Amino acid sequence: MPILGIISSGRIPVVTGGTVYSDATYYYRVFTASSNLVISNNKLTCDYLLVGGGGSGGTGFGGGGGAGGGFRTFTSQILPAATYSVVVGSGGNSTIFNSLTAASGGAGGAGGNGTSGVGSNGSTGGSGGGGGAGGGNDASGVGGAGNTPSTSPSQGNTGGNGNVVSSQTSGGGGGGAGAVGGNGSGGSPGANGGVGSATVISGGSTTGAGQNVSGTYYFAGGGGGGGTTTYSIPAGNAGSGNGAANTGGGGVGSSGGLPNGGYSGIFIVRYTRIQVGG
Repeated sequence: MPILGIISSGRIPVVTGGTVYSDATYYYRVFTASSNLVISNNKLTCDYLLVGGGGSGGTGFGGGGGAGGGFRTFTSQILPAATYSVVVGSGGNSTIFNSLTAASGGAGGAGGNGTSGVGSNGSTGGSGGGGGAGGGNDASGVGGAGNTPSTSPSQGNTGGNGNVVSSQTSGGGGGGAGAVGGNGSGGSPGANGGVGSATVISGGSTTGAGQNVSGTYYFAGGGGGGGTTTYSIPAGNAGSGNGAANTGGGGVGSSGGLPNGGYSGIFIVRYTRIQVGG
């Protein structure tokens, strides 16, 4: 039935849950904690964004940066009237991220530990894995695979490898949703994490969700790789989309101290104002 027919018959969808924002065209419902999305009275046509929790950085001297969490967008989806459980995954050392129904992004892998740690792959989720973690701070520290199992388009990239040059070591950066993690150079600073991705579904400045970098709001950036304290190599820069809760970014690896944990995920649903009579 056309939208005007739905309105005239009194069958306007009623939507509740999350924190609501609006612009001239859309309503956005942002979930930063587990809750319910409730659609009643009629089906809803919408777009939505899922971002999994990011993996932790590696421990020990110069562990690899944690990977960016899974990043997934869906457009023109028709959701029947029902109550949907939205479970927002936390970041950290685990690879757990739960789902809205059966579709979620996988959490990023944890960074490789110590001098030869192998970065974890992006974990399995309802819609695939996130970015691979960076390897530990040694030539044998191998970055984990991203987007495992694969989705199209990819929601996570491979982590960088660790490296050693003239006895100076640094871990690889975590893979982000938008780019692979950097390889350790053995020099200062450590490897950078891969950047995340942005999407108009998030509402940008309207919702303020994501990490704002010059007016673009990123999610699921990888963490930077750390270096050994012997040569005072600081950790590399995290990719855009890392560094705040509800971005799904990966944690930065240690550069002698404790690494950063990963960052929690987020769920955002966008639908037209006219569809609900607003």
